[in-house]
Amino acid sequence: MESKNKKKVSISIDPDIWEDAKIKLGNCSNFIESQLEMYLSNDLSEEREVLKLIEEKNAELSVLEGKLCKLREARLSKVDEMNIFEAPMVSINRIHGNLGHIGKNQIKRFASRNEVPYDALLDHVVNEGLNVVNFAEVRQ
Repeated sequence: MESKNKKKVSISIDPDIWEDAKIKLGNCSNFIESQLEMYLSNDLSEEREVLKLIEEKNAELSVLEGKLCKLREARLSKVDEMNIFEAPMVSINRIHGNLGHIGKNQIKRFASRNEVPYDALLDHVVNEGLNVVNFAEVRQ
């Protein structure tokens, strides 16, 4: 730490602190020089940059995790929706296969029996491409 050429500088320090430092440290110049040397050798700017990148990536990760949760919820909702239509669709498909169409009155009856919302079941039947008419009776 001792070098041949030293530069004399002046700094402003609170007088009480300076007196306490001289009592505890003796040679304050050596202490200040060693502290400055330690600070300069431990340049934290690279570490700060890495921490900043980590924070940015964590923020991106958080956004992606939120997006993943929403996608999973949507997928599970569709699976649940398909499952609630499974039972009524067996009968609806059978009737449609026999008649070539299904009546809204019949869809309403199957919705009620299976405790499925009528509008949701009707939309599902239409999305399945089945021919829906306003009223139909099963042929005997």
